[in-house]
Amino acid sequence: MRPRNVVYLIVVLLLAVFVLANWQVIATSHELSFLVGRITAPLGVLILVIAALVFAIDLVSHALSWREWDRERRSLAEEMERLRVRAEQAEASRIEALRDLLERETATLRGQLDRLLASLEQK
Repeated sequence: MRPRNVVYLIVVLLLAVFVLANWQVIATSHELSFLVGRITAPLGVLILVIAALVFAIDLVSHALSWREWDRERRSLAEEMERLRVRAEQAEASRIEALRDLLERETATLRGQLDRLLASLEQK
């Protein structure tokens, strides 16, 4: 398990224990001011909802960044494969050019050797 996931799990467990231990206080209604009006609601539940929203936003952003990273990783792997194929083709081309050069040089040497042997046989 990744360290980030372990930290998330520990935080959620600690929060759950805290909420269960203090449920009476959390569920007690209070008068809350929202600058444009007042409402009577449990402050603890409101804080828990906000914490859950922050956690959900972080989870979504983490999932999106992981998805982007995965897409980039796949793109780089495809590019590496294309470059590997290109390098292999270039290497094969160089080997073929070298083979042609060696064949021409050996043919030239054979021709020179044949002429030299023919001139030695005539003497």
